Amino acid sequence: DVAREKILACVGDDDVADRLASATGLSARQFPLHEIYWGARRFMQVLAREGPVVAMIDDIHWAEPAFLDLLEHLLETVEEASVLLLATARHELLEERANWGERERSNRLVLQPLADSAAEQVVTNLLGAAGLPDTLLKRIVDAAEGNPLYVEQMLSMLIDSGAVREQGGAWLIRPAVPRRVE
Repeated sequence: DVAREKILACVGDDDVADRLASATGLSARQFPLHEIYWGARRFMQVLAREGPVVAMIDDIHWAEPAFLDLLEHLLETVEEASVLLLATARHELLEERANWGERERSNRLVLQPLADSAAEQVVTNLLGAAGLPDTLLKRIVDAAEGNPLYVEQMLSMLIDSGAVREQGGAWLIRPAVPRRVE
């Protein structure tokens, strides 16, 4: 109820708030899809009255088809309002929707994996000039396959687990403890 009231306070229209609450699971009421689309469009237009709107939607490769359809509908129907929809996705989205981002009112920017030198620079940016031993750096870069998030997550995991630690301005690898096989 509190969330629905916040939507209503933001948009100032009960009909729009009802449809957005329904679409987001804040209400048990159900509306036809075209009414949900209408509510989302009106919401964006009302927000844009006060100034340009940037809506950031992350990881849409996980989105349900109905949500992707809604985003495409907004691209086609929001008019006379300064609204920028910015959506990020992994390449898998293009396997399902090959034409994503190629509509008249949209642009698609496909990022390629980082080159090894750029992935190494990510490590340097995160750890500073002390760096990692070359053997570990190469293993991280190879395993990340050009994905900067993976580089960051692997470094974090290695540091959190104590496998890599900083000492005297240098990053050191904890020696592996041999396992006893019985």
